[in-house]
Amino acid sequence: MELFQCPNCKKKAAMTAGPESLTCNHCGYWENVYGEEGFLKGEEMDKIDWQTVVDNHILASRRDKKEKPDNVFSPSMVDGCLRQSTMLKLGLKEFDVEVLRNFMVGTILHKYVQTEAAICHVPRPVQFEKRIEFEIDPQEELPIQEKTIAFHGYIDAWDGETVYDFKSHGYIKYAKENPIDMAYRYQLSIYAAALGAKHAEIVFIDKKTLEVYQKEIELVPIGRISKFCTDVLKAEVEYKKSGKLPEPCGCWKCNLEKKQAEDRSETDGTV
Repeated sequence: MELFQCPNCKKKAAMTAGPESLTCNHCGYWENVYGEEGFLKGEEMDKIDWQTVVDNHILASRRDKKEKPDNVFSPSMVDGCLRQSTMLKLGLKEFDVEVLRNFMVGTILHKYVQTEAAICHVPRPVQFEKRIEFEIDPQEELPIQEKTIAFHGYIDAWDGETVYDFKSHGYIKYAKENPIDMAYRYQLSIYAAALGAKHAEIVFIDKKTLEVYQKEIELVPIGRISKFCTDVLKAEVEYKKSGKLPEPCGCWKCNLEKKQAEDRSETDGTV
């Protein structure tokens, strides 16, 4: 979906593209390829398509991708799967609007817990959205110019003893009955190492019922994380040389990637 910004009201993602014109769904301003412009009357404007309104906002609110130094990781990039982490580091993972809607639900739940539920009912001082910038020395020479591995990110909650990370979940019973995803363990272990915390808990929030399930995780040794990130950097360098990514490992994310590629092939007729 291509986004536009109305030159009249400045609303982002508000312009509907026609064959020869653009029309603002907010203020009714229009312009065409012949240099003409004007405003639609109320009865000429289309009915509001609220799905388009929601999707446009989600797309417009996505943060612009900024170039990071080669050695800098977001903790969420450390996925536990070499292929998926390499794709995240390279910026190759694209998410369709259906997936982005789920991300937005998670963002809304985060804000609710941090700014509404927690404001009166947390029994001790808590820092929310705490910024971290943390560096570790690799166990072997890196295939890049930088000499350290760095992590930049934000911690959901920190009470001085325990790091907490909130995750929205569509089926919390599954979270209760299955092992914690390795990606979450890596992420929380980085946060704990950055703050010197001995404890880290993942907090699942059910998207439908707001039921909460939290569990302390076993921290991953920082040396293991360092080795994994070094392997990701090696894979990144290899991709830039040959265009080849690590092979799928059979994890659920690699399997999902395969299924999505098959679905796209069926849709556009490619093989």
